Amino acid sequence: MSKKTFSIIIPVKDEEQFYINRVVKNIKKIFKNSRYETIFSKTQDDKIYFNDKNIKVVNSPQGRGVQLNYGAKNSKGEILIFLHCDTILPENAERLILENIEDNAILSFRYSTYPDKFIFKLIEFFTNLRCSITKTPYGDQCFIMKREVFEKLGGFPEEELEDVKFVKKAKKMGIKIKILNEKIKTSPRKYFRQGILKTIINHRVTIVRYMIDEFFKNTL
Repeated sequence: MSKKTFSIIIPVKDEEQFYINRVVKNIKKIFKNSRYETIFSKTQDDKIYFNDKNIKVVNSPQGRGVQLNYGAKNSKGEILIFLHCDTILPENAERLILENIEDNAILSFRYSTYPDKFIFKLIEFFTNLRCSITKTPYGDQCFIMKREVFEKLGGFPEEELEDVKFVKKAKKMGIKIKILNEKIKTSPRKYFRQGILKTIINHRVTIVRYMIDEFFKNTL
């Protein structure tokens, strides 16, 4: 049994029970020999009930950054794992975390999704290529760090693109971003909801708008 304690923090808003049950099963399997807690940081409207000593459900104001911070505030673990509800950790996640965790680092995984079709393999390829170049993983690739690192960063920005801004601040402060070779598996549901092309374009537009805003902030 690992001597480290883990807190897996999952923000929830209008979530499907299927994904909640699936992520709980995945976490139980991976951390079965460890001391861990799973914290669902949910909005008032979400209904989540578990009779399990390792699961805590907390009510948070709405907003992903807000919910992530609220979950962390209500956690006790030495190692914090910020995970999306529709994302599955690799089976050897615990070992990889313990082997790679550092005092001044944030860990993340390479991205993967499904089904096994060309377009999704293309999305995987370009996501992982971008990450290898920019060292800027997104929230659906999971963020893992020691509690001291999270506190040093002052938590997540409580606004749009909280994951991008969190990583940017970490790099500015000299915190290492380590993207592990193992892949995490994230549901493709956002592509099915809006359409693949529309989803990609909307996200790119949001990122470009943010980059332009940052450029003018730093030059004016």
